[in-house]
Amino acid sequence: MEGHKIDKKNLTILLAVGFIIIVTSVAFYPCIRNGFVWDDEGYILVNHYIKTMSLNNLKAIMTTPIFGNYHPITILSYAWEYFFFGLNPAPYHIVNVIFHLINCILVFYFILRLNRSIPVAFITSLLFGIHPLHVESVAWISERKDVLYAFFYLISLICYLSYLDKKPGYKYYFYTLFFFLLSILSKPMAVTLPLVLFLIDYFHDRKIAYRTIIEKIPFFVLSILSGIATVFIQQLAENSNKAFSFPKSIFVACYGLVFYLYKMVLPIKLAALYQYPPDNNLFLHPNYVIAPIIVLFLAILIIYTTKYTKKAAWGGLFYLITLLPVIQLLPIGMAVASDRYTYVPLIGIFYIISEFALWTWNNKLKKQAYLKIIVIILSFIITAQLVFLTGNLNKVWKDGITLWTNVIKQYPQTGAAYNNRGTYYVKLLEFDKALQDFFTAIKIDPKRFSSHANICNVYFMQNQNEKALPYCMEALKINPRLPNAYVTLGDIYSKSNKPLSIEMYKKSISLHYALGYTRLCGTYVSLQKYDEAYPVCSKMLEYDPNVFNCTNLGNAYLNAGHYDQALSFFLKALSVNPDLPAVHYSVAILCYKLHDYRSSIKYFEKAVSLGYKPDPVFKNLIEQQLRSSDGSKR
Repeated sequence: MEGHKIDKKNLTILLAVGFIIIVTSVAFYPCIRNGFVWDDEGYILVNHYIKTMSLNNLKAIMTTPIFGNYHPITILSYAWEYFFFGLNPAPYHIVNVIFHLINCILVFYFILRLNRSIPVAFITSLLFGIHPLHVESVAWISERKDVLYAFFYLISLICYLSYLDKKPGYKYYFYTLFFFLLSILSKPMAVTLPLVLFLIDYFHDRKIAYRTIIEKIPFFVLSILSGIATVFIQQLAENSNKAFSFPKSIFVACYGLVFYLYKMVLPIKLAALYQYPPDNNLFLHPNYVIAPIIVLFLAILIIYTTKYTKKAAWGGLFYLITLLPVIQLLPIGMAVASDRYTYVPLIGIFYIISEFALWTWNNKLKKQAYLKIIVIILSFIITAQLVFLTGNLNKVWKDGITLWTNVIKQYPQTGAAYNNRGTYYVKLLEFDKALQDFFTAIKIDPKRFSSHANICNVYFMQNQNEKALPYCMEALKINPRLPNAYVTLGDIYSKSNKPLSIEMYKKSISLHYALGYTRLCGTYVSLQKYDEAYPVCSKMLEYDPNVFNCTNLGNAYLNAGHYDQALSFFLKALSVNPDLPAVHYSVAILCYKLHDYRSSIKYFEKAVSLGYKPDPVFKNLIEQQLRSSDGSKR
């Protein structure tokens, strides 16, 4: 029986991990009831790449950036979920929570392998699991890339520890490289892993030598390639923020490092968006000036601790290294900071806290039983408070209204929050509330061109074209590369001035705007300008190959007698959904008209097998033509 008993160490580990999983599950349970918000529309709701599990879509997922980022593994995960669950948001949230729970276990195991201390692994993993700063990464479906990249990142680090422990451990070296690649393909922020591998070498007293450098080269090659691709894609997507020169970006970077530490200690006023100062003059804002001084002080403090231990240096460097891609040294995006960026980096700070807590417990409280009781009680209170804050913050991500209302509540001068909330009011047809938010956004920032364009669109939707026009014009004056404003102008002119309307749509498609292709395609078809319509309509279907568009265009060309073009659109519809009996029947008719009788009978029989009830006379006609053509061949 002895062989079947769980030893004390393993039982402690099981209890520790079980506690972490239960508490973290309680903290994140509220997010399961949330819906789709913010970027979820582009990633899931209107992302046709995930709607069909086809080779063409798989190729597109592996080669197409979305929202200025390349993360095909993440998009593939959405495709699998859509295949099983459609557009029900609950399973997407559940998968995010499951990955977060697994990551808690991986953090525990990684820290345990790193320093062999169960209490340190427990505290680090618990803080990782329940801290409110991690809500954005878990509760926001679009941040699947965070929990996924962390999942592969942590496995890669664990494999590297196995590589160092095993003699020889070359298979673990290749596992490390393989999971690193998967991590990069989930989110480019994983490029920091090679530096973390050196950091693990440092922790294990592994000297920098020829071998340790050579073995990292493949990792650095992958990192460099990913970094170059990311910068290139961001520039194409115009996501780069050029508001600050490099010297100023150092102040922004230091501010970010301090900001996350402050929010970690005092997780209040957390929001989905932290904007740059509205005047873009950092030196008018004391926090940006003081931040480098605080960073310098913390660096000196950590360097001082290396006289006694390397643990604080390891945790501090882990935090710094894993944050490097997003601390705005190379400005990307319009937010000075984002909670989601802390998902992996805070492991380093939680590790320092855990080591300090254990050192205090063993050395300062060794013979202070009553103080130990007080510390235990305080620990439970802090844990309960973090779970409470995390649970409440999960509810903020319920929908677009609650999300942006929270940003406005915490930071009332955030113009983008009013603008974004307004767009949700438009979807709910609450135009008065939408206009109020858009006008507030302009009051905060008169050059917010998106708000001008949104006001124009709302007035157009209310048939108030005279009010709409000035706002579209103002939006384009501020930003001439605003495709949605051109589309709205095209819609405004569509009844009164067709040539001008077409010109506006053409300007929008020159900026590669999908809706512009849709509008121009529809305009050409309505004017029966089929030769001009065909290339535009074909391009439209590259952006959005939905069955409705394909069949409508097919019928339009069929009625106009353009059989070749009609056939191409119906076949496109079948490539999206092959189980459309009426479309199979239409293809059968077109093949007959184009004298391809064998294909015609094939599609006819497929339509019948799918439940379509055709005219039997048509089948006789096809068979007669087949017999006639076979006879002529003899």
